[in-house]
Amino acid sequence: MLKLGNAQHYCLVTDISEGGLRLHVNGFNVPDDFVLVFPEGGPAQSGNYKVAWRNGLDLGAKFISP
Repeated sequence: MLKLGNAQHYCLVTDISEGGLRLHVNGFNVPDDFVLVFPEGGPAQSGNYKVAWRNGLDLGAKFISP
């Protein structure tokens, strides 16, 4: 789940690497810095992310801090 201020949006994580991930988003804009929350024991670490690149509805983001 992507947290943007008080709003929460669901997105699709399409790839995970050691330092970041790839998201597919539809219907909302993602700022350069955002918080991503995974369920307990999820596939990646919840925390602060920074957009590294954008391509249409896909974006790559780097993990910054918990």
